[in-house]
Amino acid sequence: MNRPNTLILSAGLLLSPVLLTAAEWVRLTVDNAYVEIESDSVADAASHLQAVADRLAWWYAAAYLNLAFIAAWALALLAITVVVGRTRPVLAALSGLLGLISTLGLAMHWAFYYIPLGSLAQAADRARSGSGCLLLL
Repeated sequence: MNRPNTLILSAGLLLSPVLLTAAEWVRLTVDNAYVEIESDSVADAASHLQAVADRLAWWYAAAYLNLAFIAAWALALLAITVVVGRTRPVLAALSGLLGLISTLGLAMHWAFYYIPLGSLAQAADRARSGSGCLLLL
């Protein structure tokens, strides 16, 4: 393995926790305005949508930071797979498979949480969006 590859994989190991922390901090900045209403699920979803709509730029910043985290996470798991693969190829294949499943799970969370909630927050009819959001959440 040459030096640039090692640096890229090492950067994934170092950047993934930083990017996850930044994404969660920005997401929580948006979600602090969210008031949970347990008695009415549609009103609860509408409240969450309103919180996202009020800080839509922050919501999309959290989404892109989370996407960057997913890429860094994939690099970090690839680095672990490469290191393990030098001595234990079967364990490397298993860890690579688990890393791929983990990365796909994170990507699904991104695709079905950040993107739909951001697009529903832009809708003009909040009650209808709240009902649609209820189906997603």
